[in-house]
Amino acid sequence: MTSSIFDNDQIDPGLVEESQLGQLVPMVPRRLYYNWENYHWAVGKLEFERDRQDWAGLGAEQRSMVIQTIAPFFAGEERVAAAFAPIVLSADDDQEAAFLATQQVDEVRHAQFFDRMWREVFLLDEEGSRAAIDGARAHCNEAFAELFDRRLMDAVDRLRLNPRDPEAKVEAITLYHLIIEGTMGLTGLHFLTDYCEKKSILPGIAEGFRNVKRDEHRHVGYGTWFLRQKSRENDRFGRLVETTLLELLPLAAAVLVEGGVACCDGLDPVEFLDYPSAAVNHYAMLGLSRRLKVIGGATRDIHQFAASAAWRAARVL
Repeated sequence: MTSSIFDNDQIDPGLVEESQLGQLVPMVPRRLYYNWENYHWAVGKLEFERDRQDWAGLGAEQRSMVIQTIAPFFAGEERVAAAFAPIVLSADDDQEAAFLATQQVDEVRHAQFFDRMWREVFLLDEEGSRAAIDGARAHCNEAFAELFDRRLMDAVDRLRLNPRDPEAKVEAITLYHLIIEGTMGLTGLHFLTDYCEKKSILPGIAEGFRNVKRDEHRHVGYGTWFLRQKSRENDRFGRLVETTLLELLPLAAAVLVEGGVACCDGLDPVEFLDYPSAAVNHYAMLGLSRRLKVIGGATRDIHQFAASAAWRAARVL
C-alpha cells in the first residue's frame, strides 16, 4: 500500500479499513511534521455570524444539550494544552521534538477555538476567557476531574520529573494520545460534526470541529507510532499500555456519556446528543481496536477486548 506524504487517511490507523491494517506502517515524526505544514488553519478566520443566528433559533432544551455536550471538550482542550510541555521535553531526537512542538501549537489553537466559540456564539457578551472556561468546567462531571485534573496531570508530572523515563512516557502517551485524543476526543468530534451537518446548523463551529479532528488524527498517528515502537521493543511496555487502557477507558466513557462508566459496549440506555451509546461505543472501540492492531506487541488482550466491544456495540445498533 502506498500513500502520499500528505495523505491524512493513512495517518491514523483508526481511519484505515481492517483489511489494510496488516500493510500499514505508521508515519514517523518527520512525515507527520510535513503533514502539519500542509494543513494550517486559523481560528480567527472562522465565521460565526450564521452560528449566532442558528443559536438564537434553537430551543432551550436543545441549547442545554449542546452546551452540556461541548463543555467537556472545551475544558479538556484547556487541560491538555496546559499538560503537554513535559511530552515535548521527552523527545528522543530532533525529528520527534519538531513534531511534538507542532502538537503543542495545535493544542493551544484548539483551546482558542473553543474559547472563541463559547464567548462569541454561546455567551454573546464580553466575558473574558477565564470566565468562559469556568463556565465550561461547571458543566463537567467528577469523571472529567478525575481523568483530566488528577490522572493526566499526575502522568505528565511524572514525565516532567524524569523526561528519560520510558515507562512514564508510555503511560503518558497512552493516556494522552490513545484515550483522551483517540478514544474520547475523536469520537466526540465525529458525532458533534455529524450532528451539526445533519441538522444544517452552526456551520462555523462545524468547520472548526473538522479542523480540530484532522489535527487530532495526526496526534493519534504519532501516539500509535511511538507505542508501536515501545511495545515491540519490550513486552513490559505493551503490558503497561494494556493496564492503562483497562483502568481508564471506563472513566473516559463516563466523561462522554453520563452513566456509561464501565460499559464500553453500548448496552447502557443513555445518549450522546441524539446518538445512542451503542453508536458512540462502536465508533470509539472500532478505532481503538484498529490502532492496537497496528501497535501489536504485548497488547493482544486489550486489542481483543476493544474488537469484541466494537462487535457487541454493532450488534445493538
